Amino acid sequence: MQERDENKHAMPKDLRTIRDFLRYAVTEFTRAELFFGHGATNALDEAAFLILEALSLPIDDINPWLDARLTGAERERLGDLIAARVKTRKPAAYLVNKAYIQGLPF
Repeated sequence: MQERDENKHAMPKDLRTIRDFLRYAVTEFTRAELFFGHGATNALDEAAFLILEALSLPIDDINPWLDARLTGAERERLGDLIAARVKTRKPAAYLVNKAYIQGLPF
């Protein structure tokens, strides 16, 4: 039964774009009833920050990147980060080792 529970939230194989991962992350974060407050106040903002920062993209607007197809390595990295956010409950800023205060990275 434990194996089934672990696979219950396994990352779907058909996620290909940033939009796919954004939707998936928001769903997983909402299901896990995560706390937000270390830079993001909701699941959508937290997921966008995590994705953009992990891909070394500008964090000010996810919209231009939504339909970008990801490489296998990028998909694996995002899947690992989303799973870590849910499992460890550590804020995204801790997982990517970066936070922004008034637009400045720390």
